[in-house]
Amino acid sequence: ARRRARSGTGSSWRHLAAMGGVFGTGAGHGHVRIQGAASNVCYANGPPPGFRPVVGGPPFYGSPGSNAAGGYYIAPGPAATVEGYGYITDPYSPPGSPKQGGRRGCNRVMIVGVLVTSVLFFAAAYLLWQRITNPPPPAWIVDLATQVGDENAAARGKMHTPQRAVVEQIFGGTHVKGYPPGHPHGDMFILQHAGEKIPGQFGPVVLSQNAQWLRTALIQRGFVAKKVYHGTENPFIPSILTGGFLNSDGMLGLGIYTASTFAHAQCYAPGEGEPILELEAYWRDDDNSSRYIVHKQHQSTANDVQIVSDPLLIYPVQVLKCCPEPLPCMR
Repeated sequence: ARRRARSGTGSSWRHLAAMGGVFGTGAGHGHVRIQGAASNVCYANGPPPGFRPVVGGPPFYGSPGSNAAGGYYIAPGPAATVEGYGYITDPYSPPGSPKQGGRRGCNRVMIVGVLVTSVLFFAAAYLLWQRITNPPPPAWIVDLATQVGDENAAARGKMHTPQRAVVEQIFGGTHVKGYPPGHPHGDMFILQHAGEKIPGQFGPVVLSQNAQWLRTALIQRGFVAKKVYHGTENPFIPSILTGGFLNSDGMLGLGIYTASTFAHAQCYAPGEGEPILELEAYWRDDDNSSRYIVHKQHQSTANDVQIVSDPLLIYPVQVLKCCPEPLPCMR
């Protein structure tokens, strides 16, 4: 009768040892072969100390077990001593039809293991890289995101207030790509430089790290962006970007005036080569969404004036050049 060492979870090493140290006395007893050192592909849990595979007689494939990683066979012919433990894997094959399933099975297990380990390693490395290059917003910015549109919104849009200092801390360093950051200025600067013709800064805007964090914190709180535009003058672009928007107290109320269409925003830039800011205005559909952004009826063809209440809710995307489109300014 054939003697077989069946593989099983955590038990094959002990089972093979329990069968005794001597296997096989001649043909017809289901002798199998232990692969030699040159064929040792793998040990499922690493070879125990002192394990020495035994090879005896010509290759003969009898009845090893089934489904574990390994491939170690008892030697045919004269009695052979198994010193140690091993998994047996090849399915049964009669004499004369040798199979190397044990080696192939072991290799497949090894390949799958390497692939799984590689995937896990690269996934962990990617998450670590993301955390290093895109760290989460610090606690004070997360807290600030809960305050947007509150009773201090108007003060944040006015120069020389404690609340305004927070806005400048958020946007400080924001600039047009390829240009150095500017400096925040107030109403006096606007009066002195209005109508001044200087070369413009055009292109994508690079947000400061704090502005990126606050935008992320708003998104995490369920805020969504609405694309709007703001026409202005070239001298004011660096100040707006690095200091944040100031409120205007216009005929439609206090806030930051924007238009939903680029064409209408052109009406507020004083001619060719002047800037139009493309912006993201953040708002949330809650019980009082008008505290973030509100549409105002306007005597223009577009009728698309949107007033943003808080400088912390509006983020520049790029600076475009006026004025390629017809001006739909007034009816």
